[in-house]
Amino acid sequence: IETSVCVYQTALAALADKLQVTVLCDAVGARREDDADRCLTALTRAGAHVLPSESVFYALLHDVKHPFFKAYTQLVKSHG
Repeated sequence: IETSVCVYQTALAALADKLQVTVLCDAVGARREDDADRCLTALTRAGAHVLPSESVFYALLHDVKHPFFKAYTQLVKSHG
């Protein structure tokens, strides 16, 4: 997904509509890496959360008590 075009414009529109925006920085890309980095920085300044997917998924699980926590951790270790 082109960070400097689609992701950037969509995230700005969502922020303008007062929506919370989280961009998974390791799930987007760009033809030129510097372009993606600049856009993600601008989105952060605009109020979006820019995080790696692993952080978001662990946040969804909350803690080790979640029934899928151990299975997800094993998945991360085997594919990380």
